Amino acid sequence: KDLLIVRGMKHYPQDIELTAERQDPSIRAGCVAAFSVGDDGEESIAMAMEIDPRRLSGDGPERDAALARIIGAVRTAVVEHHGIVLSSVALLSLGAIPKTSSGKIRRQQTRDDFLHGTLAVLRSETAIGNTGEEIPPDAPLTPTPLSALATRDERLAALDALLLERGARLVKRN
Repeated sequence: KDLLIVRGMKHYPQDIELTAERQDPSIRAGCVAAFSVGDDGEESIAMAMEIDPRRLSGDGPERDAALARIIGAVRTAVVEHHGIVLSSVALLSLGAIPKTSSGKIRRQQTRDDFLHGTLAVLRSETAIGNTGEEIPPDAPLTPTPLSALATRDERLAALDALLLERGARLVKRN
């Protein structure tokens, strides 16, 4: 059975995947994989999910902003419902999640493809500071000024991810 252990707590990947699926109608039901990417005794969780492009509005910058909003919504929901800060979130093209002949998600294969960079990624984000290094509490939230990001939606999505990461660091210390 698949089981993810984060800070001593057991989580079923199906529960986390369902939480993610419910965050936006463009996330394809049954096409989300949560998997471990930890290596040094501290387990980190990443997610990969297929996006239906027909359900996205706009193109170019509008589409990028919509993808950023989806990632932000998924990260927020997973923290709120499961207490897990996702180390990475990848939004994928249709058909990118490996499945068995009966249609079940192949999480280990998805993990391997994710780590080797062979998934058809539309957009991905990695949480800043999730490298296992201790980050001082007075460290800047972001190495890049938010004003350098093109749109307001991109700045809000980046700020959401950074605040979630800062909150997770504070919880981890306590």
